[in-house]
Amino acid sequence: MKETIAVGLVLPFGFLDDSIKGMNHFVEHLLFNSKVVKNFLKIFDEKGILYNGVTSYEYILFYCQGLKDDRQLMINFCQSILSSFEITEEEFEREKKIVLSEIEYYLQNKIEVVSNILVGNRSSLAILGSKESVSSITRLDIIDYVNNIKKNYSLVDSNGEIVTTSSRSRNRNRFLEHSKRIIKVVKNDDHTFNQCYGIGLSVSREASKYFKVFIDMFSSNLNYEFREKTGWTYRIHCSVVQTNTFIQNQFIFSIADEISYLNIIKCIADILKKTKKDIFNLNKQRLEEYLERLETRSDIKLDNPLGRMKYNALSSIYIQNDEVNNLRLEDAINNISLIIAVYNINEIDVRRECTEFDVEII
Repeated sequence: MKETIAVGLVLPFGFLDDSIKGMNHFVEHLLFNSKVVKNFLKIFDEKGILYNGVTSYEYILFYCQGLKDDRQLMINFCQSILSSFEITEEEFEREKKIVLSEIEYYLQNKIEVVSNILVGNRSSLAILGSKESVSSITRLDIIDYVNNIKKNYSLVDSNGEIVTTSSRSRNRNRFLEHSKRIIKVVKNDDHTFNQCYGIGLSVSREASKYFKVFIDMFSSNLNYEFREKTGWTYRIHCSVVQTNTFIQNQFIFSIADEISYLNIIKCIADILKKTKKDIFNLNKQRLEEYLERLETRSDIKLDNPLGRMKYNALSSIYIQNDEVNNLRLEDAINNISLIIAVYNINEIDVRRECTEFDVEII
């Protein structure tokens, strides 16, 4: 088997940096649209080189993977993305229509809709923005923005070599939150949502390294109770959403009609309580062993050229706060906010039956 290598260009700007919601995602689309870049992509298709671009909360990443002999070609491609950017009004408007279609598509996705409600947002999608915000972006906005951000980037490969770097290092600031318990009662005319539930566990953006152990334990307990033990749901969709003030681990699923929402809410609260008890019963050695298992799992996922390149790319643009290693697990767990999204139920009944929660009507 021939040896492959991955090369990537990372810009330390993402959704959290958007001056207009959806700006960085739109920029990612347009940077792939220049004539020079398209010429490279034709060559890539002929050679079988894989390529893509992605926008996240904190970065834009362009990457490609091919044979080691094509390393310089892939480096040239990544360098051309920023150096050759030009866009006509016609190309700009055509790509805007594509992005607006993408937003419309995801607005029909139940998981995306519930996810946005959990973080307190109905009109704008994470990463993509809203149709209104993207529609307001002009070609000159894009040109000015690209000229500003292209001074900061890293270009790396999967072997760990930083080909060139002019990146700002991004500090992940620490924010503190007070613990909350909220039920969001969502009024919605689409009754196919009636059995949809969302759980959000929000914590400050900097938390103990052991917090990932807590989340894994909660996920396992949730899956056991809702799927293996009761058969209430087929699949629980798990994801992580970021804002400028917190990180939220989300769990979204559907439940059969005959199960009362009160049983669901009580079960969720009990699972959270049980998980807190379980993790505090772990001694230091068992906690370290659990964390090591999770990190091994992550290492296995990265053990390929694309995974290693992405790891190297993100490592090149972040500085971890020294305080992180000293953060206490107890502080993170005690400051967790639990948010539950429930569709089309009687808010009077919820306020009467769920007195431990604040109730918001959406």
